[in-house]
Amino acid sequence: SEIFDDTVVETVVTVVAATELERYFDQSSKVLLKIDVEGFEPQLLAALSQQIETYRPDLLIEVLDGVPEQLAALAALAGYDKFLITERGLERFEVMHASSRDRDWLLRWPSADSERRTS
Repeated sequence: SEIFDDTVVETVVTVVAATELERYFDQSSKVLLKIDVEGFEPQLLAALSQQIETYRPDLLIEVLDGVPEQLAALAALAGYDKFLITERGLERFEVMHASSRDRDWLLRWPSADSERRTS
């Protein structure tokens, strides 16, 4: 937050267990999960790993410095196609990286247009 403004204001938010999200995954064959938690994406995605491996939602995540290496270590993200969202559109990369210009990445499971993985 400090990269945008010297004044940082904290806000209380509701916290739910990862399993609470399953009702949303169960209701649709296509889910987009947007995550922007200021560098804590690896920890949150690790907590969601069971749901990610079961439902293979599309993921829209912010990737900051120091985060790509941690994300690469998450087995739940293995196999996802990785696209940096730029002003020119989606740019595919094999490995995520922190960009000084573009921060958001779309991760799509290759079979995202077909049914959920059943393993």
